[in-house]
Amino acid sequence: HQLLAAKHGFDPAVIGAPVIIGDGLKSGNEITLKYNGKHFQEFYFGKDIVEADALVNLSHFKGHELTGFGGAIKNIGMGCASRRGKMQQHCGLGPKVKREKCVGCGACVKACAYDAIIIKDKLAEIFVDKCTLCGACVSACPFDAIIIRRLSQNKINKDDFKSVWVYAEQRNGEIASVVY
Repeated sequence: HQLLAAKHGFDPAVIGAPVIIGDGLKSGNEITLKYNGKHFQEFYFGKDIVEADALVNLSHFKGHELTGFGGAIKNIGMGCASRRGKMQQHCGLGPKVKREKCVGCGACVKACAYDAIIIKDKLAEIFVDKCTLCGACVSACPFDAIIIRRLSQNKINKDDFKSVWVYAEQRNGEIASVVY
């Protein structure tokens, strides 16, 4: 993360402040916070973020495949989570290899920083328990053989979303995110 930040100009020598990866180099610097919420009772954050005196957020605004739009709130909500926290937030999602499109080229294996993919019998195989849902494998595959899919097919209870402002629309009686 530090090298990528520096590559994009977020280097202490340039900005005059430290660049801290809040959950550590390997996402092991984590703190658990308790909250009596509807869907979660515990949240997992990068410990250095929770203990920081201040937080500066430089965020973009873009269409997002899963949430409709991404901006400061989404970036802070996801970005402050540790690896376990990100997995908790994405608990209904997972990668899938389209067997009919995979040729076993290994581009996804090289792109995966978490060793979550192997080539077995000339096909990519993804270990969901190691996957962070970063999407690097999806981008790296020249054959469009990897997709992110919903693991849970539970119906959305529309009453859970009363008085909530979101960028979504109703399609065929279902709530769907707006993607641009």
